[in-house]
Amino acid sequence: MGHMLKNGSTIWSKSYSFKSSPYPGQDSLQRVIIFGDMGKAERDGSNEYSSYLPGSLITTDQLIKDLDNYDIVFHMGDLTYANGFLTRWDQFTKQVKPISLVKPYMIARLYSYISCNDPKLELLNLLVRPHV
Repeated sequence: MGHMLKNGSTIWSKSYSFKSSPYPGQDSLQRVIIFGDMGKAERDGSNEYSSYLPGSLITTDQLIKDLDNYDIVFHMGDLTYANGFLTRWDQFTKQVKPISLVKPYMIARLYSYISCNDPKLELLNLLVRPHV
């Protein structure tokens, strides 16, 4: 991917690739990792507020060690517990980058990312959150 600057020069990023899943009907074994609610953490402990989830480092470290043993990752929701803080998304993407650069890393949003601050989403938030 390249970025053209105002002066006309272009800066190119590194090139990365990964193996895509087989086409429909192709006979192949797909090794899949499925998990959710990982969160994120900084190795130096510099996390803001109370969002420090050191277990997420254990998860990403193991996924990095096992890169040759699976084909795709499905990360189901509650990715960062970002709660509106863009810097937490930056921490998360940095944490999973060694995985997502070489493996398809599919994500799905779960209900904790629905903001109660928007009155239009309040009803949806009530519908998807389990209440005990």
